[in-house]
Amino acid sequence: MNSLNNWRKHRKAARTRRAIEVALMRAPGPAMRDELLTLANREGISINR
Repeated sequence: MNSLNNWRKHRKAARTRRAIEVALMRAPGPAMRDELLTLANREGISINR
């Protein structure tokens, strides 16, 4: 069961990271990008830029 929980956490983190990366690409301006990067940093998500 522990390996299943680890897999779920990994998948959730991957989905969140991809969602933030997509949002960064679609952000209408620098202020929105800054907010998204702040959110990612607060959540401990590394963004490949």
